[in-house]
Amino acid sequence: MKPIEKVVEWVNKDKPLWWRHAIRLALEHGELNNDHLNSLCRMAQMEFNLLEQDQQYKSNAMPVLATGFGHEDEPVNLLGLGNVKNVSVLVENEELTFSPTGMTAVYGDNGAGKSSYAKILKSACLTRGNVPDIVTNIFAPSTATSEATLTIQVGNSTPKSLLWKKDTISNEELKSIRIFDSHSAIHYVTKEDNINYKPAEIRLVDELTKACHSIKEITSQEVQKNNNPFIFPNLTIGTKANAFLQSLTLITTISQIDAHCGKPEELKTQESIRAELNEIASKTPAQLKMVYAQKYKQLEPLYKALIFLCDKLSDEKIKGIAVLYDDLKTKQLAADSIRKQTFDNLPIEGVGADPWKEMWRHVEMFVTSNGQNKPFPPMQGDNCPTCLQPIQEDAAERLARFHAYMNDQSQVQVRKSQIDYDNSMQLIRNLNFDLTPHNAVLHELSNSKPEVIKSLLDLSSQLQIRRDNILSSTPSFTNAPLILKVPNWLNAQIVSAKQKEQSVQDDGSLTKLCNDLNLQISEIDDRQKIADSRKNLISEISRRGYIHTLTGIISSAKLPRITRLTNELSDEGSLASINKQFIGELKKLGFKSFKVKTNTRGSVGQQKYKLLLSKQTNPISQIASEGELKCIALAGFLAELTIDNRRSAIIFDDPVSSLDHKWRRLFANRIALEAQSRQVIVLTHDLPFFMLLKEASDNNITERSISRRGALSGYPKNSVPWDAMSTKNRIAKLKVLVVDLRRYCNSPGFDSDDYIDKAYSIYNKKRNTWEHLIEEWLIRQVVQRFERSVQTSNVRYLVGNTEEDVKIIKTATDKCCRYIDAHDRPTELGVIDMPDIDEIENDILQLDVYFKKLKTRKLGM
Repeated sequence: MKPIEKVVEWVNKDKPLWWRHAIRLALEHGELNNDHLNSLCRMAQMEFNLLEQDQQYKSNAMPVLATGFGHEDEPVNLLGLGNVKNVSVLVENEELTFSPTGMTAVYGDNGAGKSSYAKILKSACLTRGNVPDIVTNIFAPSTATSEATLTIQVGNSTPKSLLWKKDTISNEELKSIRIFDSHSAIHYVTKEDNINYKPAEIRLVDELTKACHSIKEITSQEVQKNNNPFIFPNLTIGTKANAFLQSLTLITTISQIDAHCGKPEELKTQESIRAELNEIASKTPAQLKMVYAQKYKQLEPLYKALIFLCDKLSDEKIKGIAVLYDDLKTKQLAADSIRKQTFDNLPIEGVGADPWKEMWRHVEMFVTSNGQNKPFPPMQGDNCPTCLQPIQEDAAERLARFHAYMNDQSQVQVRKSQIDYDNSMQLIRNLNFDLTPHNAVLHELSNSKPEVIKSLLDLSSQLQIRRDNILSSTPSFTNAPLILKVPNWLNAQIVSAKQKEQSVQDDGSLTKLCNDLNLQISEIDDRQKIADSRKNLISEISRRGYIHTLTGIISSAKLPRITRLTNELSDEGSLASINKQFIGELKKLGFKSFKVKTNTRGSVGQQKYKLLLSKQTNPISQIASEGELKCIALAGFLAELTIDNRRSAIIFDDPVSSLDHKWRRLFANRIALEAQSRQVIVLTHDLPFFMLLKEASDNNITERSISRRGALSGYPKNSVPWDAMSTKNRIAKLKVLVVDLRRYCNSPGFDSDDYIDKAYSIYNKKRNTWEHLIEEWLIRQVVQRFERSVQTSNVRYLVGNTEEDVKIIKTATDKCCRYIDAHDRPTELGVIDMPDIDEIENDILQLDVYFKKLKTRKLGM
C-alpha cells in the first residue's frame, strides 16, 4: 500500500469526520488557509451538534478518495499547450504538442515565443522559486485574463483538456509536472528552503496537524469565555430537592427541573403541615390516633361515593353500554328487514308494530288454551278466532307468515338485547349525585381546601354530562377524560391518616413524625428555591453541555494518533535517503569539482534541507562556477524526483547557457537517460544543446520548433530549423523542394528569374548538406562545430575514408559553389545559367545515393 493510500485509509477509519475533510482540502489545495481552517472548525461544531448541519456537511463527511487529489497513482503527461489568449504576443488558436513518451525537444530562437510558453508552464505546473509574471500584449493592451488550454493524460486514461488562467488556483494534476530552469537552479543553491514537493503523505499529515492546532486554540478560547458556573442556592440536607440539585448533570432535562420546582399551591400545603405540626406538639399519641381516625372516617364516605360514580361512568363501563346499544340497533335493523318482507302491502297500517304483537300473543293464548285443541294459527277452512268467519286460502297463508315472523329468532334476540340495554340504562338513571350527606366534610374542605371543592364540582359536572349523554334520545358515548384529582387526593389523605394513626404508637414514633413533617416543610422551601432558580439552572445545564461538547472537540484535535502515524510514515518514507540520492545524481552528472553533502533537519513538523560544501564554510554560490551551480541544482532536482516517487513529466527550460559549455554534453546525457523512464520536455534556444540532445537520444527524439511571423510569435512546427536537421532529414527536405520546383516549372505563372532564385536556394542548401554529411558521417563527429573538444573515440571511423570520397564530395561541392554567391562575381563573367529541373533532381539523387552508401559503410565499421 502506498503511503498516501495509508493516510487515506487511516483517516477514513474511526477518526473524527472533520479530519476527513481536512485531508480532502489538503489534497485539493495543498495547503490549508484561514478560510479552510474556519470551515473545518464549523464542521467540527456540526459533528458535535453545536451547529446545525448544512447542505455540504454530508458530502464533506464522506470517506476521502485519493484518486485525483494530488496523489500520483498514475503519471501525468503533458500532450499539448494551445488556445493561448492574451499572453505576450503569442499567437492564438495554435497548439504546441508533445510526445507522451520519451523526449520532446522544442527549439525556439530569440523572440520566437519560447519564453512565453515557458512562463505559462511554470505558472500551471510546479517550479522552485517564484513564478514569473505573465504580461499581456503591450502592443494591444487588454483587461481580459490571460489563459491557455493544457492537454494532459493521466496514466493510460483518455487525454483531457484543462483550462489555465492567470492568478487562479492551478489544477492539482498539473502540479504533478515539475519544471527546472535557471531560476529554480539558483533557488536550490542560494538559500535554505522547504522541500516544496515532499511526499504527499507527509504534507497531508502536516496540514491535518495545523488544522488540529487551529481548532484546539479556537475551541479553548471559547471554553475560557464560558467558564463561569452558576452558584447553587443552599438547600436542606436530606430533601429530595437537594439530592436532585447535587446530581444535576449536562443531561438533566427541563422536565426534570420542572418536576422539582415548587408550585404556589404547595405553600398552602406547607401552612397546613405547620398547623399539623403545632397540633401534634400539644397532644399525646393516644389523642393523635383519635384525630387521625376521625379524619379518615370523615373522608371515606365521600371518597366511596365518588369512586362509585366514577366506576359506573368510567370509560370502560360506558364502552360496555355502547356495545349493548350497537348490538340492539344492529338486531333491530335485521328484524325490521324481516318485518318489511312480512307486512308490506297490507291494507291496514301498523301491522307488526308492538300493539299488534301484543294482540297476536293474546289471540294465540286464547286458541291454544280454550280446550278445543285447535292449531295456531288457524288453517284454511277453520273459523277465525276473532271474526268467526271461515278462513280462506290467502288468509291462511298470511296468518302462517305472521306466525313465522313472531317466532323468528331475530325477534327473540331483539327482545333480549332490549332487556339488557334497558337494565343498563336503569342503572344509570338510578345514580345518585346528591352530596348533601357529605355536607360536613365538604364544609370543612371549603375552608381549608377550596381548590379541592372546585375540582370536586368539576368532576361532578363531568359525571353528570356523561350520564346525560347516555340517557339522551340519541345517546353519545364519547366523552372527555375524567379528571380524578379529587378521588386521588381523598385516597392519599385517607391512606396518610391511617399511616399516621399507626405511626404514633408511642413518644418515639411521635418524634419521628415531627421530624418527617419538618422535612416536608423544608422540602417545600427547597422546591421553591429551585423554582426561583429555574432559569439559571437551565442556563447552567446548557453551559455544562456546551463546555462538554467543546471539550469533546478539543479531544478530537489531540495529536497522539497523528504523531503515531507520522512516526510510521517517517520510518517508511524516503527523506532519510536524500543524501544518498543526491550524491548518486552528482556521480551520474560526472561532478568531481568538490565534495557536496545535504543537511536535513526537522522544523515544526516539516523536513528542511540545504546543500553544504564538505569542510567549507563559504556558501556554494560564492565558490562554484555557473556550470557547477547548475550541475548541483540539477542533481538536487532529480534527487527530489526520487523522494517524491513520482513518474510524471518533467520540463527543462534552457537548463544550460553559453557559460555551461563544459557541462552541455553531461546535461544532455543525463536528461536523455531520464527520458527513458518518463516524459521529458526540453525548451531551448541553444541550438548546439539541441543537437547534443539528439545525439544523446540516438535521434530517438520528438522534434518541435517555434517561430515568429510578423508581430506574432509562438507558431509551432513539427520540425526543426534547417541547421538542426540531420543529413537524412536535409536530403528529404531537398527532395521536397525539388518536387515543389518542378511543380512551379509546369505552372502557368512560371518566371525564369524566380526559377533562378529557387534553384539558387536549393544548391545553397545542397552545399550545406554536403558539409553536414562530412561532419556527421564522413569524420563521424570527431570534430564538431560549436564544440571545443575532439571526440577521439571516433577517430577509428577516419580509417575507411578514400580518395573516391574526396573526389565525389569535391565535385559536388564545387558544382554547388558554381551556382551560389560564395564570393562577389565579376560582371565580365556574365550570368551563369542554372541547371534545369532534371539536372537538379539528378544532383539530389546522387547525394542521396552516396549518403546511403557512406552510412552503410560507416555503420559497419
